[in-house]
Amino acid sequence: MICFEIILISADVVTSSMRISIQHLLSGAARARGICVLIDVFRSSNTMLAMFGSGVKKIIQVKEVEEALALKKKNPGWLLFGERDGTAPPGFDFGNSPVEAERVDLKGKTAILCTSAGSAGIWAMKDATKIFIASFANAGAVIKHFKQYAGQDVEVTMVAIGIEGNLRAPEDELCTEYLKAGLEGRQSDLEVIRNVILAGPTARRLRERGQEDDLEFCLRSDIYGFLPRIYKENGLLTVRKQ
Repeated sequence: MICFEIILISADVVTSSMRISIQHLLSGAARARGICVLIDVFRSSNTMLAMFGSGVKKIIQVKEVEEALALKKKNPGWLLFGERDGTAPPGFDFGNSPVEAERVDLKGKTAILCTSAGSAGIWAMKDATKIFIASFANAGAVIKHFKQYAGQDVEVTMVAIGIEGNLRAPEDELCTEYLKAGLEGRQSDLEVIRNVILAGPTARRLRERGQEDDLEFCLRSDIYGFLPRIYKENGLLTVRKQ
């Protein structure tokens, strides 16, 4: 079991009646109920945030590579992002990289995203009433959005999706705890969290793959003021900026 210590400082309570639970991995995503928040720090959540920051109109979430390629074939004007084992599969336009997405002009475009954990996690949330995408980069937007539920009896499930949905990842676990603390009116020490993540195995894996830029990007906080939400449109799971 992964254990991390987060320094928490008392603050004003934002939501008094909100029931917040944390789930882990794809199995936890399948158990998620109520309003759900998916956290995939390295790198799907941040790739989507960067895509919206670059002006993308909408993102179609696809679970399987073959399905993504078929959808691209039917819609050649759509851009295909994604990864398997950390790199873009053959036939994809781009990988699962927030730095890459930030540099591409996506204004008004539609993108397809297929990743090992994040995309599969979204598809697994069958019982969610709403699904949002979060990371450190839009943490403030998460807190701001959920303020509207203050005093209401609301069930919220936060899912730390982990490595390929099968192994807990420190960045997802700590980001989930960080967001939960914020919703409960507690303040976390981001520098402590960042240092723990940078010393962990998933950060080391990104370094070994030469993806240091993505590593640094994914650990920036509150650089986006929006909270992407999943919608079902024409049988497709579509992410839109909110």
